[in-house]
Amino acid sequence: MPPRTRKPADVRRNELLDAALTVLRARGVERATVEEFTEAAGVSKGSFYLHFRAKDDLLDALRERMAEELAAQVAALPRPTRATGWPRYTAALVRRALEAQVAAAELHSLIAGAAHRRHGPADAHGPPADPAARALAEIVQAGVAAGAYRVTDIEATVRLLYALLHAAGDWACADPTELERVVAAATALTRRMLEA
Repeated sequence: MPPRTRKPADVRRNELLDAALTVLRARGVERATVEEFTEAAGVSKGSFYLHFRAKDDLLDALRERMAEELAAQVAALPRPTRATGWPRYTAALVRRALEAQVAAAELHSLIAGAAHRRHGPADAHGPPADPAARALAEIVQAGVAAGAYRVTDIEATVRLLYALLHAAGDWACADPTELERVVAAATALTRRMLEA
């Protein structure tokens, strides 16, 4: 048996996540096992438990990674330098958020139904404190600072915007032929919410 290669923890963790995705696609969330994840990743069960307490932790990590990728796509949009550029930016933001969700629809539908933990007190009444929610908060704060958004309660606005974009994403994922209609409606609502 060849000696095991020691890899940095983040590399090994990502390999486990990638291998788990392959298994989840083939077997489904309910039937997939930790043994199958470790076999696909070529690691021991002990290595799995160094990174995750259980299968549910791995599913949460996949959700977190999906949220990080969405946040990165949204954050990559160049912010306007003038207040007059924010309406176009807002429309681009909504489109990017919805297109990213449609692109990740398979993964979302695969893991969305599985139970998952909540993190932090903000989760009891609003969106998870995930990277996508944090990215939206930064954007709304920047829009307010630029004088383009007229928002008095940033936290409530971000929670509602998060819910709107999530629901719009669910609709677009369920029927991608409706994407343009969903983008138009979500953009109009978002602009009313932020620019009122």
